[in-house]
Amino acid sequence: MLLYEVPLELNTLYMRYERLLDSTIGEITPEVEALEAEISTYLAASADKVEAAAMVLRNLEADRVAADSEAKRLANRAKSIEHNIDRLKALMLMAVKKIGKIKTPRFTIYLQKSKDTVSYSMSPDIMPDVFAAMYPDFSRVIIELNKTAVQEFAKAGNVVPPEIIATEKEGTEFLRIS
Repeated sequence: MLLYEVPLELNTLYMRYERLLDSTIGEITPEVEALEAEISTYLAASADKVEAAAMVLRNLEADRVAADSEAKRLANRAKSIEHNIDRLKALMLMAVKKIGKIKTPRFTIYLQKSKDTVSYSMSPDIMPDVFAAMYPDFSRVIIELNKTAVQEFAKAGNVVPPEIIATEKEGTEFLRIS
């Protein structure tokens, strides 16, 4: 059931558009561009048609909310199943430790241990710069641009050094429906 009664013509155009995008896997082909132009021309014909597009938009937003809700439900279900898998594996591991290797017509179940590993970290009692001076082969320094400091420097009216590349990005226009 639709949230609003929408003119059939616009709904049909949009359904064609969705099917075409699905068939091209999101690629913008000449057919997609032609259909976008057809929808744009249709919408430009009157304010009623733009209002109808707003109704379709609200329907799509409601569909998205429903899909998000279902995705969260399925993610929770997958997490629950994963916990069940882990618990069953732990129980099987205890059994195989007691019984030993198990051979059946379908499975061979046994224990296998991975190689022991060693992990290293720097002691919290030593300052990183002292550590780097004592063990230069065991340390490295990461230098990166402090973008916040550069932005504040530029906002204060200072000239940004030529070694810093500033890329301007034009603001995005977006549709508001209230």
